[in-house]
Amino acid sequence: MLKIAKASSPEGNFIWMDMRDLAFQDNYFDGIWAMASFLNIKKIDAQRVLISFKRVLNKGGVLAMAVKKGAGEIHENEDGETRLFSLYGEAELEDSLEKAGFRVIEHFTEEAKPNIWISVVSRVSK
Repeated sequence: MLKIAKASSPEGNFIWMDMRDLAFQDNYFDGIWAMASFLNIKKIDAQRVLISFKRVLNKGGVLAMAVKKGAGEIHENEDGETRLFSLYGEAELEDSLEKAGFRVIEHFTEEAKPNIWISVVSRVSK
């Protein structure tokens, strides 16, 4: 993904970083786009990641994310690689966001077979 981004926008500033250990200053971003990425974080680490997202967002900053709907954690083979997917219910995801200091602005579910996706837009509230 970084190679593609750099090729299409050579003037851009791109950084490869693990979302479990964000090396940015507090209040650094206006928004975070975590579409189909947060779901690869183990549930045991999820709350810490959400709190870290809040830390690097400005007051009132926006977090947009999408996860697969379901329960627990599963491992799936995708493109010859086994990957972890943490599955969430709507209430579980919204509760986690609220505990981390976000206020849910909107959410919706969408079926994209074979999955149902939960998309949430939230804003830093505390």
